[in-house]
Amino acid sequence: MSCKSFGLLLASLISLPAMANQANSWEFSGTRYQVSGESPFYSASIERERALKPAQMKSLCRKGLALPLRAKYENKLIAAQLIKAPFSDWPMINLQFELDNIQYHNVTNLTASCSATIIDSGKSTNLARTGLSYAIAYYTTQQYAAIKPLLPYLIKEPVVSMDGASMITLLLQQQAPVKAEAYFDKYVDITKVESNDIKLWLAQWKMQQEQLTTSLAIVELCKSSNCQQLANDIHDAIDKLERASADDLSSYF
Repeated sequence: MSCKSFGLLLASLISLPAMANQANSWEFSGTRYQVSGESPFYSASIERERALKPAQMKSLCRKGLALPLRAKYENKLIAAQLIKAPFSDWPMINLQFELDNIQYHNVTNLTASCSATIIDSGKSTNLARTGLSYAIAYYTTQQYAAIKPLLPYLIKEPVVSMDGASMITLLLQQQAPVKAEAYFDKYVDITKVESNDIKLWLAQWKMQQEQLTTSLAIVELCKSSNCQQLANDIHDAIDKLERASADDLSSYF
């Protein structure tokens, strides 16, 4: 029985590497992917070193089908000289696609095969989202110079423009904190920032500046376990300040 499913390649769900030696082979995090076919129809086979539940194997297989789509957008970024090469061992975020007429075969705890017609349902945004994911990867690995070619492109793309402006803020705060503050106040609308990673970094920055109310407002818009932990830390810091203020006040009486 065929079915239609929607896929969203998210950083929180899977980490996928750049291409291996063969154009249709990838390997990362204990999973080997073999993908064959021509757009829009692909077949994928996966093998695991450690067993997973069949439902998890099916999920990995579906994501394997999108690997050629990921490579397509990476190649576009390279052609535009926005990145130099695919970034190995790094998750891609928000690559939007649909899978039509998906079929599964030989699904076990260690292997799975699947095939489907892949529909690029994010043609207007997938390139920008892929570019953003590279900016985040470079920032995380402290390759700050590699971010700069991406920034003019990102801030012109509506779907990621606020994330791009936030990245500029984060780079500025390393060398020019006053300029970073001014830029953030003028150009960044935190409610329009999509990346949880960027929200976390902005909240950490504001916490370091002891702007706890602003830091908490940012982190409460973020949906990740790291953000939740930071929110707890901010609440603890606020409580500590309030206790200290109360102690200071009591000393006058």
